[in-house]
Parts: sequence; C-alpha cells; structure tokens
Amino acid sequence: MVTALAAVSLPAGCMGGDNDAAPTEGATAATTTATTAPTTTEPAVEPLTDDERKWVTPIHKIRPRIDKAFQRSLTITRASMQSLIRVLHSCKATLKKAGPASDRFSPAAQIARRACARYEGSARYLQRAIDVSDVSGAVVAGTPEADIFKRSLDRAFAAQGNASNAMQRAEEKADEIRDQIEAEASS
Repeated sequence: MVTALAAVSLPAGCMGGDNDAAPTEGATAATTTATTAPTTTEPAVEPLTDDERKWVTPIHKIRPRIDKAFQRSLTITRASMQSLIRVLHSCKATLKKAGPASDRFSPAAQIARRACARYEGSARYLQRAIDVSDVSGAVVAGTPEADIFKRSLDRAFAAQGNASNAMQRAEEKADEIRDQIEAEASS
C-alpha cells in the first residue's frame, strides 16, 4: 500500500547547512508502507456426494434402453408404436426419479433435459402416426393418412436419433464433470 506523498518546499534559510548552496526546488519526502496480502489456501474440492453419484448413474441407462427398443422394433404395428411411446416417456420419468442435479452437474442436467424433450417430441410423432392408422397400425397406401403416417414415423425416428445423440452428450458431460471432481478432490 502506498501512502500519500508530501511535497514540501523549504526556504533556503531553513535547509540547514551551507547557505551558499542552491535551494532544492520541490524537495519531497516519500513514505511507503508495505503490506502483505493475507495468505489463503483454496479449499479442497468437495468430493462427489452420494446424491451426485445417484444422479449420474441413471443418466447412463436412459439412452441404451431407448436405443435398444428402437433397434428391435422392426415391424411397425400399433402395439409396437405404443410400446415405443412408453419407452420414450421413460426419459423424463428417469430424470424426475433421479432428482435435481447438484450445481456442479447442472450443465449435464441441462443437456439431459433437452434430450428428454426431444424424446417426448418423438413420442408425439409416433402418437400422430397411431392417430391416422387403423387398429393394427396400418394405413391405406396413397391416402392423405398414409402421407401423414410416413411423415410422422420419419420424424419420430429422426427425433429419437437426435435425442439419443443429445443424451450421449449429457452422459459425456456428466462423466467429464465427475472425473474432474474426482481428480481435483484426490490432489
């Protein structure tokens, strides 16, 4: 810390010593006070909590479960579409059951919520396909319903793929955060 500088002009007679010496113009006295910053140590990173571990685990189960359901549903029927809708809704339910993410995991949670919203969009497209089909899930070729059915299925599968990619990013972000916390907590 630097204190104020005081500029003092002294008349020649008050300088002391030889009066023949030339007076010093604007003689100054400077005073500085050194201060040391208090030493602080950064607190160690808090290790993963049980709640954080419990939140990360189900995030890794959502995508494989939904992807598996879509890969095995090769024959499109009303029942298979309804089954896919139930599986798609499981994303939101799984996130809700996992509870809120901690502040540290909020970036991964945001990505996961967006992925679940995309899965919900896929479910809406499948429901639209069901709505225009008959009891077995079929439509008559060349009709407006057939066009809506095809467009809805295409969009449902595209939305599911996009949601799956987003959920994979959520998993990767959660892993990155977990690994970083564990590395910092152990050092």
